Amino acid sequence: MNLFVTLALASFLAGCSNTPSSKTDDPTVVDDCASNPGACDEDGDGFRPSEGDCDDADSAVNPSAVESCNGKDENCNGEVDEGVTQSWYPDADHDGFGDPNAATSACEAPAGFIPNGTDCDDAAAAAFPGATETCDGIDNDCDGTIDNGVTSIWYADTDGDGYGNAASSQVACEAPEGFVTDS
Repeated sequence: MNLFVTLALASFLAGCSNTPSSKTDDPTVVDDCASNPGACDEDGDGFRPSEGDCDDADSAVNPSAVESCNGKDENCNGEVDEGVTQSWYPDADHDGFGDPNAATSACEAPAGFIPNGTDCDDAAAAAFPGATETCDGIDNDCDGTIDNGVTSIWYADTDGDGYGNAASSQVACEAPEGFVTDS
């Protein structure tokens, strides 16, 4: 590299220091920060506004900062709190399982929200994964089947003798009127 290029580069780099240049009364000294604010690193974080520092008054905000959950864009990418929020689910029936279809993303749980979104019926406190299936017309255990394992086959006993007709049956929790368990 020739001497002229080296001196020009050194002069440029000296004018673009990481800190503002000192004010002076010497009219021959140019204050680069005053004439070109993007050329200085006011907060000392190693980044100038011209290098992507979006808040040169806060050293915790710069293009290499790690994002945290605080409502600020620390890494200067135009997004706030990206990658650090959590999904929260409303639990309207207060059974400890939230509605997977109504999730929100936030740093902290909003009132009435929980981190578990596996409820199959957030309007029924008796319905959640692992609940005991009961004969109540809802899918208590969230397996996709209503009243499974708690119903019986009932046979029509039209003559009232206690014996039902195997060709005429119903599946129900309780015996329908005129039905018996014996076919």
